[in-house]
Amino acid sequence: MKKFVALFALSASIVYAVDTTTTSTKKIDVSQQSFSERVGGYYYTVLSKDVLSGENTNVPGSSWLNYLNASYKLTNETKVAVTMRFEIIDSNHENGRGDRFSELDPRLGISTKLFSKGIFSVNAYMVVELPTSRESQDDERIMRLKPAIDMATKIDDYNSLMTYIGYNKTIYSEANNGVDETSRHYLEPWIVYTNKYLSEKFVFKAEYSSTLDHVAGTADSTLRKEDSGEELALGVEFDALGFALNPYIAHNPSALKAVNTLGAGIQAFKAF
Repeated sequence: MKKFVALFALSASIVYAVDTTTTSTKKIDVSQQSFSERVGGYYYTVLSKDVLSGENTNVPGSSWLNYLNASYKLTNETKVAVTMRFEIIDSNHENGRGDRFSELDPRLGISTKLFSKGIFSVNAYMVVELPTSRESQDDERIMRLKPAIDMATKIDDYNSLMTYIGYNKTIYSEANNGVDETSRHYLEPWIVYTNKYLSEKFVFKAEYSSTLDHVAGTADSTLRKEDSGEELALGVEFDALGFALNPYIAHNPSALKAVNTLGAGIQAFKAF
């Protein structure tokens, strides 16, 4: 579920992803806007539980992930952004010591619209994660690069589809360059399908994400699907209290097909 959550925030931000600019029937030239009019951003949060069943105590029970993004439009098609991130994790895997704060590396990114015509658009992204967290410093990371591209289309009045593919390359210090236990890069495909047939206000959403990891200790061209990084989530998106809310249930298609392996959560997103 963490991969699915991270993908949404990456794509919903600039860092990883989907353009958060509000569309309008009248397009205003950015060159005519003031500094404050060019500034935007969003807050994204998700409260999730990896496994609804309480039988498995080897995984965290729940987590609260937070993203705070600020962006600046350079042109009508391009903008830069910075995203601060942190997470609070239920640490029942740490002998029941309670929740703990987890710092996540901040992200700097630039996004641009490559193509847009009618119901079809293509966007490109480049994101850099700065190794300020304790985990990254312990890993001796220099940075993580996250180029990505997405394609979105409206199938008809009720159905829409977005596909996303992200590449993640971790650059280590020379002293840590030969550590075989750590994957050097991975791919993240992501597919989002929405349907408004039942209601314009309550939109059905299905999301599938996966991870193709570099196999540690092998040539860089060797990739394999990471079963623990696969996710299928089904939810209903609607607006409430100024937020776009999306309660969902999630399942790993590679895991045992059973009710006690289901996860769940609720996402909240607000653009500024």
